[in-house]
This record gives sequence, structure tokens and C-alpha cells, in this order.
Amino acid sequence: MAVAELEDDFHRFGVTVRHDGDTVTEVAGRATRYPWSTCAEAADNLSRLAGMTINSVSSDAYLYTDGAFQCTHMFELAGLAIAQAARGKGQLRFDVTVHDPVDGVQAAAIARDGVTILEWEVKDTIILSPKAFEGQSTANLGQWAKCNFPPEIAECILILRRCVRTSIGRQLELDSIPDAVSFGAHGVCHSFQPHIAPRGKRNVGSVRDFSTASDQLLQGAANHRPSR
Repeated sequence: MAVAELEDDFHRFGVTVRHDGDTVTEVAGRATRYPWSTCAEAADNLSRLAGMTINSVSSDAYLYTDGAFQCTHMFELAGLAIAQAARGKGQLRFDVTVHDPVDGVQAAAIARDGVTILEWEVKDTIILSPKAFEGQSTANLGQWAKCNFPPEIAECILILRRCVRTSIGRQLELDSIPDAVSFGAHGVCHSFQPHIAPRGKRNVGSVRDFSTASDQLLQGAANHRPSR
């Protein structure tokens, strides 16, 4: 069994993956805090990962089933749990910090088990530095990262990319957007599928600001940690 937990300003999700040593046998999601009333429904869609061969490339979940019909955050969390199961390690922790823009530029960093792996400067969707990432867009990093970096670094790249893109929400008045249709992200995930978006009402008051309270992130997560 592998368990993964995620929390940021906008979300609190958990995923439990069970496997037989070679293949995923069951995936269960937990939606605790989320932006749209339909997000929690996507936990059921994680069952589409059953039958996937476990391997250490977390993004391979996207090769097994269509992520557009999933909650992006639970789905990518499941991919991380599957990769960790394949590696056979114990606990692994990622800490990501994305600063609000200063003169249009965001500083972003990811640490793995307390060791900083990547630090970026980003303007709009374009990475300005370091040199190895200069000119790359956070909107389209997946295949490039897999082709140019070893799997565990590519994994960090994709986590940091997701967090940078999620941070855009800090610049919006999300509670003023009544439903998923009005948000306009058509077809990108479960809640924004055309037949579901009209039901996706805004969970007003669901946003938290952890800018000065990072110690409060993932409180209670230890209750879901697996034994191996």
C-alpha cells in the first residue's frame, strides 16, 4: 500500500493505492477541501488506474488512462503514490513554495525530503531561470522533462510546474466565480467536462492562506500513513 497527501491554499486531498507488487489493484481518493462541488465525485474515477503496472515514473498514469476525466490533483497524487510503491521506499515528502509575483516575476522552489532540488524564476508562463529551463513554458513541460532529465528530477519538475500553475488562483477572487462554467477551463478535468460543469458550484470559503502558516499544512496526515 502507498498513501499520498496534498494540501495547498485551494485543496486538501489524499489517495491510497493498493497493489500486489506488480500491478495496481485499487485506488481510493479522499476529498477534504476543494474548489467546486463536483470535485469529490472524481475520487471514483481513480478506479480506472486499476490494472496499471507499477513503475517509478509518476506521470505514466497519464499514459494508462485519460487525465481529463479525473481530478487533476488526486490523479497526479495517485501517480506519485504508484511511483513510490514501485521504488519500495518508506516516506517521501515534497515541499513547494511559490511566491506571489513581484514586478511580474515569481520565485518558485521544490524540496524533496528537505533538500532543495529546483529553484525557478517565472514570468507569466515562461521560466526565466536557471539557464537549463530558460524559455520553457509551464504550460507544456511534460514530455520535455521526461526526455531531458532522470525520472526523479522530472517528477520534481512536474510537481513544481503544477504548483506554479495552481498559484495563479491567489491572484483571483475565486469566491466571486459562482460555478465551473463561469471559470472557463473547459474540459481540463472532471469538474470542467461540459456535462458536469453546470453542476459544479463554487465552494465559497474553501480557500486558505498558508503564507505565514506553513506549519499548519497537512495536519493529521500521519493518520493515513501506511505500514509496509
